[in-house]
Amino acid sequence: MQEYELVSIVAPTVPDEELPARLERISNLVTGAGGEVMKVTPWGGRRRLAYEIDRHREGIYVTHDFRGPTRSVAEINRGMSIMDDVIRHIIMRKPAPKAPKLPRRLKRQPAQAASAG
Repeated sequence: MQEYELVSIVAPTVPDEELPARLERISNLVTGAGGEVMKVTPWGGRRRLAYEIDRHREGIYVTHDFRGPTRSVAEINRGMSIMDDVIRHIIMRKPAPKAPKLPRRLKRQPAQAASAG
């Protein structure tokens, strides 16, 4: 299972009281494709877009952090492109967490102990 981040821009015509239902619909799309939603983060209110998209000058940005198989990304992309309320979206793969590097002196100690025994 790989971790992904789905950033979407919801149309500003969606009323504030209906926004949670729209976000739940996106979450259901992810879980229906075999993914697991870890966190949903609305960026807070409407934001001005850098350029006009589908005659909209503003949008509501939302991030969905999820985990799922690689094959689910194509299905989620297809479902997001069908949604009328989403004017743009992108799915990015999160890099795998790196193990912290140990100092050289700590790396040698277990090998010395094994050879002494």
